[in-house]
Amino acid sequence: MCILCYGLTGEEHWTDARVGHEPRASVRARRRAMLDQIMRAHGLDYSDDPSGVTALISNRKGSVEVAGGLGEVWVAGERLAGRPLDPLDSQLLKRLAPSVEDGAA
Repeated sequence: MCILCYGLTGEEHWTDARVGHEPRASVRARRRAMLDQIMRAHGLDYSDDPSGVTALISNRKGSVEVAGGLGEVWVAGERLAGRPLDPLDSQLLKRLAPSVEDGAA
């Protein structure tokens, strides 16, 4: 399926579920910020479209991958980084903790 058709399907990932009365846009913005921080810690850049359906992951050598959902983000990131990415790595979580506590993520 081409990227345009995939984007038009309107498939929603479980992480887009609202928590209480929080708007989906807020949930996606928080997820986007967290993914951006995690990817940057691995030398990658992350961005997604406003709907959150597709994401672009790139390395600093100019390679870019399109991911069609959160599960594909990790696969694309690992391919571009050339190593496994562990978002629950204790050292990574320690580095990210101050920004999470400050409400930046």
